Amino acid sequence: MAAVCRRREQLQAEGIRPETLAWAVAEASDAAITLADVPGPVMVRRCLEQARSAETTGPESEALLVLSAAGVSRLRQELRSVGVPVPLSRNEAFRAIRLAGAKSPDHDSVLRAIETVGPRDVLTMLLDKETPFTKSIAEAMTGASAQGEGSRLKALTIIGAFGFRGLHQGLRVDAKRMVSLIGVSVMSSLLDEKSPRRAIRARARREVGDTAEILLALSFVQPSSLKRAVAVLTARVRKCGFREVRRVHQTGALTHQQVYESIKAIGAVGILRRLDAPAPFESSLALEAGLALELGDQERATALVIVCAFGPWRLRKGLKVDVVHEIRKTGAAAIAEVVYGPNPTATLRLLAAAASGAEAESLTRLSFVEPRHLERCTSRALDSRMVAGIEAALEAPVTALGQPTSLERVEGNPTAQVAEGESPGD
Repeated sequence: MAAVCRRREQLQAEGIRPETLAWAVAEASDAAITLADVPGPVMVRRCLEQARSAETTGPESEALLVLSAAGVSRLRQELRSVGVPVPLSRNEAFRAIRLAGAKSPDHDSVLRAIETVGPRDVLTMLLDKETPFTKSIAEAMTGASAQGEGSRLKALTIIGAFGFRGLHQGLRVDAKRMVSLIGVSVMSSLLDEKSPRRAIRARARREVGDTAEILLALSFVQPSSLKRAVAVLTARVRKCGFREVRRVHQTGALTHQQVYESIKAIGAVGILRRLDAPAPFESSLALEAGLALELGDQERATALVIVCAFGPWRLRKGLKVDVVHEIRKTGAAAIAEVVYGPNPTATLRLLAAAASGAEAESLTRLSFVEPRHLERCTSRALDSRMVAGIEAALEAPVTALGQPTSLERVEGNPTAQVAEGESPGD
């Protein structure tokens, strides 16, 4: 034993060259594969015992001494280089993380690594307060190595090298691709929250499949990078909306009836809110049209494009459409009181603000009709066949649900006085 120990010390002093180690592994291949799975001190002791055994030949004995001098770590590396599947030990995993950390992995490669490993798995290890993050990564690396998952092993090494602190600070990457998959409107609403990354993770818990994984991956990105991606995509979507508006302009003139039907499809209350908003009217509608096109809602996109192409100036001037049926449905007598009063458009919108649901929507739609045209439609609604119905409505002004409408609650209805002085016609 003393002789083999002295020879091992001599080899250590001289240094084991790569070609010498390769020869030793080839000479004692069976023993090398067996010894690669044991701890270092045990490996050295077994090498020395087998080297001094009478059953071991001279070259094999020398090869075992070379292996004992090189150590288990170099032995495992040499076996991997010749294609022997030797899984990483935890110490080797820590060493691989340290070596990768010295190269400072870039943020783009870290994001790709997170997608490879799985954002949910990385987040679980990151938020685990009982096990240190690097230890969790090292254990995952040994498991991936044992299962032969080379790409996962490489990705885990990059994530471990980037570290716990780097992941908490967030990644500075170009996130336009993933943001477009989630949707600009959804990401904008999440970024408006007090804690965007927490809001994104909360939204991911409510989603399933690929959408949840993409949201979790985005939660590792810095909010500033996400806002930049949303701004770029918003400009792109708005440009798409304006392109559709230009196409409508080139196609030909729009009819007032088309615009009125489009307002009905979008929602008159929403159009009025955008008309009074500080943001440019056309810009906001073009953006919504582009978003609707991205979501595949062609009907809504077309309606938004038509209203945007018509423009806010002509919209404020008023539409000349036939709304007799709608006036009768809302209440011709009450509409008449508003129409024959000062500023019917403003009055209708004030009454719509006090109402709710379908009543508010109907009143707002009527406020987009040109005042003189609205007056003519109201006169047509108040024909001789409607006088009896008006008198009944004035005596008991209730709706189908038994509640008075916003217009019928107005006191001193002058149309009531006119109706009382007339007699129903045929």
